[in-house]
Amino acid sequence: MQSVPNLARTSLTDDTVFRDGHDEQPAAVTGDATSGCTASLTVRV
Repeated sequence: MQSVPNLARTSLTDDTVFRDGHDEQPAAVTGDATSGCTASLTVRV
C-alpha cells in the first residue's frame, strides 16, 4: 500500500486542497453505532 507512506508525509497545512481552512472543513458527527450517527457540515459559498 503505497498510499499509507505517502499520506504519512502529508499534512493538512501543506495540502493544496485543505490548507485554506482545514480546521473548518470536517463534518461534525454525533451519535453512536447503536442508535445511529448524524453528520452535519456547513458549506460556505
